[in-house]
Amino acid sequence: FPGAGEDYNPRALAGLMASRQGWRLLETRFYTGIPDQARDPAGFRVWRRRLRRMQYDGCVTTTRRLRYDPLGRPCEKGIDVRIALDIVRLALDRRIDMAVIFSQDNDFAEVAREVMHIGDLGGHRIGLVSAYPVGPGTLNKRGIAKTDWIRFNRTDWDRCQY
Repeated sequence: FPGAGEDYNPRALAGLMASRQGWRLLETRFYTGIPDQARDPAGFRVWRRRLRRMQYDGCVTTTRRLRYDPLGRPCEKGIDVRIALDIVRLALDRRIDMAVIFSQDNDFAEVAREVMHIGDLGGHRIGLVSAYPVGPGTLNKRGIAKTDWIRFNRTDWDRCQY
């Protein structure tokens, strides 16, 4: 959301979405790229503090060091693959009935297809949901293909700030 705070509590946001659906939240995972400590010490410290707070609140956090292009711009590498692998593993281990991905990245449609197949093979329905923001200034109005969609608004986002 343009102008919205970025210091949000992922567990609170996941809990809000789960409670609206009548689901019981069992675990919240947070994945992100973090700045290289040598290139951006201040950014590195900010993310280290955020991640500690999330872990204290019960989030499982997974990070990858940001890579930098030839112009020095940071680029995230490997996070989407890690998310996909974790969801598939949780499905294979029958540790999930429902997974909510806070993303609109349609690369995750492949994960949805695999998770449905894993569920069918085991006689165990596994749902996959794409949760994403909508409101003034948001351009993409669609969730991840092959998933159910949950939309949240700026008020929801603001309620979940630290």
